[in-house]
Amino acid sequence: MITKDKIAFVPPLKDEHGWLNVNGEILRITSIHSFDDFGVEQDTLTLADGSEWITQDGGSTFQEN
Repeated sequence: MITKDKIAFVPPLKDEHGWLNVNGEILRITSIHSFDDFGVEQDTLTLADGSEWITQDGGSTFQEN
């Protein structure tokens, strides 16, 4: 069964990476790893709960890693 998560990026305040709102739960982004391979940029966001989310369109859509 495929489920669709509702995810929104919450912009950072001073000296932070920001937060992700995942299905109503707001989680702090602890690290961001960017990778660019032949013009395809991928950002991996690690959250405070240990989950990782990937975006390839600058944060418009996310996929759980």
